[in-house]
Amino acid sequence: MRLSITYLATVVAILATSTVAFAQQYTITPLDHLGGATESRAMGINNLGQIVGFTVDAGGNSHAATWQSSGNGQLLPVLSQTNPISEAYRINNTGQIVGKARTDSNASHAAYWSGGTVTDIGVIGGATSFANDINEAGVVAGSSDAAPGSVAFTWTPAGGFVNYGNFNPADAQQRAGFNGINDNGALVGTAYRLFSPFKAMKATAGNLSVTNISPPGQFSTGMALAVNDAGTIVGFQNPGSGGAHAAIFDGNGGFQDLGALGLTDSQASDINQAGLIVGHAFGEDSTGTFAAKSFVYANGAMTDLLTLVAPGSGWTELFQANGVNDLGQIVGAGVFNGEIRGYVMTPVPEPAGVALAGLASIAMLRRRRA
Repeated sequence: MRLSITYLATVVAILATSTVAFAQQYTITPLDHLGGATESRAMGINNLGQIVGFTVDAGGNSHAATWQSSGNGQLLPVLSQTNPISEAYRINNTGQIVGKARTDSNASHAAYWSGGTVTDIGVIGGATSFANDINEAGVVAGSSDAAPGSVAFTWTPAGGFVNYGNFNPADAQQRAGFNGINDNGALVGTAYRLFSPFKAMKATAGNLSVTNISPPGQFSTGMALAVNDAGTIVGFQNPGSGGAHAAIFDGNGGFQDLGALGLTDSQASDINQAGLIVGHAFGEDSTGTFAAKSFVYANGAMTDLLTLVAPGSGWTELFQANGVNDLGQIVGAGVFNGEIRGYVMTPVPEPAGVALAGLASIAMLRRRRA
């Protein structure tokens, strides 16, 4: 029997594709509990492996924290010693961090950490604000109360706030906020009217308005959560009614449904520059049992992250995947030895070249013997 070169090339191509989509294995490291915390959650990670998120104490109070990929960490400074409550969501490659923190008046304000200090970003109007993302130029993106309603904003230490508004700034019930910003000036988030479904939206730096990118329809519900430098927007969207699934938006009212691992709902939380998407699914399965799972989406396939971790790791559930860096490291939260812990998953290097070379050698050997 002869093994054709065409057949060999097909086998190699299939093997390479399946390795990327399904066979990648990870090591998983629990993040340290800090300051007497009973829980921890990892929200973002930069390309240096620096992680941000928050811990939760026995009273249910959160405290912004940062960790290394080893799991070691420390708490971040707070805005108020009277109300020392805070959460960190994203970190860029220079170590600038954004999130939210309580003030002395117990209002929740967007917060910016840099060089070991914390800055109160403040509000455009009203009482509250929060910051969800920061790009490599140090531009912060988030949401603030305004007069009226709430608005999406960007902020820098030197330039302060830039107000992008909402769908109708004259309507006091309009709300808006940015969840993601890339290095090319693309901004994504959500805008909606109070008591109405969320709509995914986008904006461009310098153009002070926001554009609805969810499909039309009264009950169309969606939210854009992240955007990479290629302009790929991810988040969640429903088809016009019912539960929403993790989605890739085309920016013009269309979207690709990524699935939900057999559950009712899902969301795509982050995307790296290579297009690797992470997020989580939740809701009832086919038996009516509630479940929560984290996923990685690559090459058209959604894979349960727990299946990519070695048995006996101590992790029984990974219910959130919140961030991914350009090295493919993933952060989120799960259940480790009975405790809710933040985690970092690091890809295990695969000897793909060796495996493919071995396959080719076997094929050529068989060909010579035929």
